[in-house]
Amino acid sequence: LTPHDLYDHDLQDPPILTTVKGKPAVIAAGKSGIVIALNRETGKLIWKRPVGTHNGHDNDNLYAMRHEYSKLKLPETIFPGLLGGVIAPMATNASTVFVPVVNLPVSYSSQTSQQEGGAGTGGELVALDLETGAVKWKHEFAAPAFGAATAVNDVVFTTSSDGTLYAFDATNGGVLLETKLPAGSNTGVAVAGNTVLVPAGLAQSESQTPELVAYRLGASGSGEH
Repeated sequence: LTPHDLYDHDLQDPPILTTVKGKPAVIAAGKSGIVIALNRETGKLIWKRPVGTHNGHDNDNLYAMRHEYSKLKLPETIFPGLLGGVIAPMATNASTVFVPVVNLPVSYSSQTSQQEGGAGTGGELVALDLETGAVKWKHEFAAPAFGAATAVNDVVFTTSSDGTLYAFDATNGGVLLETKLPAGSNTGVAVAGNTVLVPAGLAQSESQTPELVAYRLGASGSGEH
């Protein structure tokens, strides 16, 4: 997927083993911001889908590998950046693949000088059709989605780094829940019965407190700590 690691675009996420049109398949993604589906017996590509922000640099790795350095310009801003693309694990409910996305640019002023962040920083949750890779719906966040997606029944959960828990209708992307956590989060949630367990461990100011929060259907408050 990235034959020259120019921008550290690892294929680091755990793959999803599933079936596509009755055949065994594997879904994979990483920091390149590209989701691929392969026949897991033959390795044949079923579909390929870029997600998140891309600004024309997806072939830079090939130019570097082929020593076509005239096609690589400085200064330059790159999407996905060093920590952009699909950082956290995806999820599926057997018909849709839910992809948390980090839009975090990196700007190079020289080969040894770089800066992350800036205009365009944010996140998304993108829902892809399992059989075709087509985008069913997506929801944009103000902050990067470093939290894994968790699909349960007809709901999908994720978190963003600014400390927001989201729950969406898995079919159409309608927002079912959007609530602030006591601190930032860079991980997904766990679900046990009617309880959602959310780690919020990234205190980004003195006013934030790292906590593990339990949200329960029918609870009298917003959550039980």
